[in-house]
Amino acid sequence: MFAELESADAEAATAIELPTLAWQDVASVGSERLLACTVGIQPGTHYLRSRWRVDELMKMYLGDSVPDRFVVGRLETCIEVRGARGALRIARLDRATFAFRAALAAQRSIGDSAARALRYGASFDAGAALRELVHIGLATSVNLQPEGGNP
Repeated sequence: MFAELESADAEAATAIELPTLAWQDVASVGSERLLACTVGIQPGTHYLRSRWRVDELMKMYLGDSVPDRFVVGRLETCIEVRGARGALRIARLDRATFAFRAALAAQRSIGDSAARALRYGASFDAGAALRELVHIGLATSVNLQPEGGNP
């Protein structure tokens, strides 16, 4: 898993960031059609699930910090790696947010992505999660899919 994370880090750090969406771009689609849309995610964004705390190990490795001792303990982690032009960010996400963003990155519709996230938390708010995605600059496009167009 560490090798997968290292590969995602390298790809993220060399990606070129695309222009981001504004919330009015999303709102202009209309609520009745929005659930059928897909959302483009910034290139260089990766979603990885691990049974180990490899994100902590990677942060130490990249930060050149050497603790006296580090035990890579088992802990289900949902990791988002993103970056562009040398900048890199590794974040741990809750399971519902991870499921939502990973599904969107895989070009699933907003409605399908929300349904996947709801499996991990009945209180998941897809509207708030979509607003956050736009607000933090991860969303690059919103695209209406043809009928039955989700993979």
